[in-house]
Amino acid sequence: VKRELASATPAHEERTLLVAGHSTRDRTVQQCTVSDRDIDDAVHRWVQRLNLALMALLEETPPALRAGLTEVQLTGSGARLRGLDRHLSQVTGLVVQVATEPDQCTLRGCLAALDNLDLLKRNLLYIR
Repeated sequence: VKRELASATPAHEERTLLVAGHSTRDRTVQQCTVSDRDIDDAVHRWVQRLNLALMALLEETPPALRAGLTEVQLTGSGARLRGLDRHLSQVTGLVVQVATEPDQCTLRGCLAALDNLDLLKRNLLYIR
């Protein structure tokens, strides 16, 4: 449902999806139609929280570093939300792009951290 219907920006025309699954009560197949309008509120709340978090991060970024910041890369499966890159670009004024394989970025980052565990430990101790 999320991949097919969810969008960071309102759709021009309503989209629907027929969803089928097994009832937990009697294991019979149940069907229902879900529209993008049915999930818009939940998606909008999530996008608003993301807006606030990103703007807070940018406000806390030192001016010298902020001046050199021109692009944001979206990673993780949430980056695939339709229109999120365009929406965040409008909110921040920065170029916002979706990473090539956004859902693989977290895994790659974890692997890189594990490969450099000593460096990671030293940095965490330094931050404390």
